[in-house]
Amino acid sequence: MIQQPTLGELLVELRKKKGWTQEELVEACNVSVRTIQRIESGEVTPRTSTINLLLEALGYDPVEWKEFVEKGDKKHSSKLFNQMLVLNLTQDEIKKPLGAAWIAGIVYLILTILDFIVELSVLDSITFNEQVGYVTVKVLIAIAFFTFMRGFISLSLLFENGLLKGAAYAYMFSVSLLYLGEAALTLAFPYDDWIWVSYEAGFCIVTGCIGIVFGVALMRLQDGMGQLAKIAGIFEIIMGICFAMVFFAPLGIALFTPAIVLEILLLSRANDLAVKGTI
Repeated sequence: MIQQPTLGELLVELRKKKGWTQEELVEACNVSVRTIQRIESGEVTPRTSTINLLLEALGYDPVEWKEFVEKGDKKHSSKLFNQMLVLNLTQDEIKKPLGAAWIAGIVYLILTILDFIVELSVLDSITFNEQVGYVTVKVLIAIAFFTFMRGFISLSLLFENGLLKGAAYAYMFSVSLLYLGEAALTLAFPYDDWIWVSYEAGFCIVTGCIGIVFGVALMRLQDGMGQLAKIAGIFEIIMGICFAMVFFAPLGIALFTPAIVLEILLLSRANDLAVKGTI
């Protein structure tokens, strides 16, 4: 059965297509106006018998209703996809990811630090139960980073920064997929040092190159977001160069925490400005 709020939206569409008011629908099906209002607003999910009464009153047969349901499902799926990737949204909808993004940044930072500590301490003698926990952390990091980057996509749209938009999308998908790849390697090749070294080198090069572009894009936010954007961009560029050169990755790791903290602060400030309506 189709769920709310899509159900209510479809019933409104059917009623208006027939040219009826809610009161006219009440007279035709003997369902209270309050019930119809709550169904159409998405407050409640009605019983099947109630839906059938409404459909009968509106003169729609099951085949026609099925077409509306399929249309509503496609519209709902498309809306969820757009919200997830911050695509084709209104100005107010673009601002919404900012609040969750800076919180996700904190989660991402904490989990990544824990992940790094675990890699140094137990990976060489990891048990199956530890593998499961390790994989879970990798998946959570991927989700947190994906949500973190949604905030920068929002910023890119609010400030019309095309370079930041492209870099944020590249970061979002590449890093998330690379962490999921690490999860798969943990289960498939937990003790193969050569595979892990090669994968981590590739990880550094990919994220480093994207990070350099991302840092330049952050610096372009300076006019709208102040010196914090410039400083965050500089840290990101230096960290990106270190990772891209692989041999300087330890320095990149040292810069990781301050770089991410600065980016979290940047998103937090952007969220505050969005709440106040100044951006």
